[in-house]
Amino acid sequence: MASLIFFIVLVGIIYFPVLTGHAALKTNLSFPSGPLFVGDPIAGGPITMPLEQLVTSAWAHFRLPIVDPYQAYGLPLLATQSVPVFPPEILMHLLLPNNYSVWNMMRLIILSFGSYLLASSIGQSMIASLAVGTAASLVGFAPPNVNMEMLNPVMVLPFVLLALRYLLDPNKPKRLLYWVGLVTAVVMLALSGFQEVLPLELVITIIFVCGMIVKFSTLHKDATRILLTGIGGAFGVAIGSIGILPTLTAINQGMGSNQPTAYLTAVPKFWLATLTIPRIAGAALTAQPQDFGQTVWTLGTPVLGVVVLLAIIGAFRYSRDALWFVIPSTLLVGFGILEYANTFGILKIFDIFPFDPILMIRFLQFAWWLPWCLLLGFVITIGRKYRVYELIICLFIAVGVDIILYLRFDTQLRAGSLAPHIDTAHGAVIFAIAAIVVFIAAILISHPLKTNAPVFVVFALMTVILLPSNLFPASGNAVLTSVVNGKINPSSELVFAPGFQQLPSLTNSVQVYGPVMPNPYRQVMNTIAPPQLTSDKEPGTYGIAPSLYFAKLTKHLFVALRSLGVNEVVSMSPLSPLGGQTIPTCAATTNTASNGDQLCYLGKADLRSSIQKDSASVYSYLLRGVDPIVARPNRVIEVTSNKAGLQKSISAIKATGGIMPKTAYLTHPKHSVKLADNTRGISRVATTESVVIRVSAKSSGLVILRDTYLPGMTCAVNGQARPCRSVDGGLWVAVRVPGSGVSSVSLNYTTQLDIWSFRIGVAGLSFVSLLWLVLAAAGVQNRRRTRAPNRLIHDRGAL
Repeated sequence: MASLIFFIVLVGIIYFPVLTGHAALKTNLSFPSGPLFVGDPIAGGPITMPLEQLVTSAWAHFRLPIVDPYQAYGLPLLATQSVPVFPPEILMHLLLPNNYSVWNMMRLIILSFGSYLLASSIGQSMIASLAVGTAASLVGFAPPNVNMEMLNPVMVLPFVLLALRYLLDPNKPKRLLYWVGLVTAVVMLALSGFQEVLPLELVITIIFVCGMIVKFSTLHKDATRILLTGIGGAFGVAIGSIGILPTLTAINQGMGSNQPTAYLTAVPKFWLATLTIPRIAGAALTAQPQDFGQTVWTLGTPVLGVVVLLAIIGAFRYSRDALWFVIPSTLLVGFGILEYANTFGILKIFDIFPFDPILMIRFLQFAWWLPWCLLLGFVITIGRKYRVYELIICLFIAVGVDIILYLRFDTQLRAGSLAPHIDTAHGAVIFAIAAIVVFIAAILISHPLKTNAPVFVVFALMTVILLPSNLFPASGNAVLTSVVNGKINPSSELVFAPGFQQLPSLTNSVQVYGPVMPNPYRQVMNTIAPPQLTSDKEPGTYGIAPSLYFAKLTKHLFVALRSLGVNEVVSMSPLSPLGGQTIPTCAATTNTASNGDQLCYLGKADLRSSIQKDSASVYSYLLRGVDPIVARPNRVIEVTSNKAGLQKSISAIKATGGIMPKTAYLTHPKHSVKLADNTRGISRVATTESVVIRVSAKSSGLVILRDTYLPGMTCAVNGQARPCRSVDGGLWVAVRVPGSGVSSVSLNYTTQLDIWSFRIGVAGLSFVSLLWLVLAAAGVQNRRRTRAPNRLIHDRGAL
């Protein structure tokens, strides 16, 4: 309990303004002073937060978070990084809807405490375990990604390993307790969201399980525990399947956005310098952080290398009982660091399932940072056993590596004509070397003092000093509004950041983000905005949000967007005259196009925060004469598969120069392919389960709706079930309406797999909760039985 209070106080003091609502955590806005807070400048909070808000709103209205009906014509919400089914986070967002940062702080505390418990369970001292918890939450991957949901699975991982440690140890009698703990931890891991990092967590778990089986001789002493472990893991995965199956299904349907060798797009050039000399990645490059390619997306520590060296020496010379976790941890750390540089081409593993959905190798640290933290705890635990010459040798090696890295980095600074940053780089390496010297000195001092407290104090101070100032005024740098038809809509969110603008999230938009998106949407958008028509020379939906962010805004692009049913464009800057023609102001009473005058200016919305310098404006333009609800092709051609339909559609788009053709390709029609006459969209009401559209038609026939087709969905017209038909490979969906007049078309995206997965999850969580109640009641009863004889003995003694 004391350790939990310590972490609550530590995190609470550092982030007190956040908890009180006087400051906000935004790692992907302007970079703060001090070490670079390596937040994601184009992803992260401004993109995932609207998804989280959508999920929270769905649960608040007792709806399942199945689909995001506002992006990419329909995005499978359960497969995205929106964390749609993680109970702790959802509950916190429901209770505190105006301060999502509170959950971020709770996550750091839980990660710290879980890491502390894991370190204690493998024999590390209390002081050392406190250092492990501090390092897990305030150094490494956590600070740069503090507002990212990828920390959820990392937060749960220590509890998975903790349950495994006790369940696989034949000397621990409470097998049922540890088994229930394992099931619970695995369920939370499966539901935690950000499925990209789960394969890395699986690698750590398998490696540590093998080490535990060897350490505890489980196979020889009690092999049934291994069977129980497998059953518990499988049971947990089954209960949490709703957090995994939708993503696997989406990837199987071709929704994974990663292309072959996509992992090479984020290979950092100064991978090791940023890990051991963290201020180099910050103060030296604050002005132009991308000039040298991607950094490591992590807050390193100067003692990273010296801890690994000391752990190897300590395990082989002074504590061979620790080899079972020191060797695997060292190998994971070494392998992870080498992968950043693609040494020996080992990054090719990211072309193999299940690692191929991982977009950036920044996630590699999720596979080796916790093992490094355990090495740190081990070094502090046995710190007083080291000989002076061993400490000096490790000191010289670590300092030598830093000097070599600095010299290489300094050369690149000069080559990049960034001389003003060179002095700062000098200071960064001096600080790193001084930190290593003080760390070694603290270990030496621990000998006569007979306590390892000085080592923990030095590491904690180093951590606090290097932790960047990442707090912004609660109303600064962000405005909780969005632009809809030139007016402020307070019900949704628009976040302003340098070089990035999040489009409205609660209106139907073509924007999309994430490693998973509908394949037809991605291919069509990339055909409309190919690399030669984007400023970054990448396809329009290349790993970036909003979609088409780097597309060059030309008259041809607007014609292409109009053919997709886009009727409004929001820009961070006013558009220049297109084709030499000035863009007119929209007439107040008309939405019709006249003589090629299809684009008009709706107006400007001023976004101002409490800090004047953070104010911004966005500009809204209308594409007139567009029906954003219903597509009206001239003819329909039958195709035998979605793949064939998409291929034909892409070929037709290329033939028209990037504009949607007047022909629709319908997969497996069971009736006539006749189109309804004079179709028109009247209204569209969407939830995370279904979309209800009112359409007008002059005759019976097919109506093509600008909503995505997802396998397993069901359709109804005026309350009667109707087949859903895939158009252009699944880009849109077609439904037959009965005749002239207005029809109500319902698109239900909740599949039978979703329903059964939710049912299994609810039943499984209820069962596990019941087991915990039974175990708790049994524990209370046993405690009473234990106290009764002791009280009797005490009474007899008194007599």
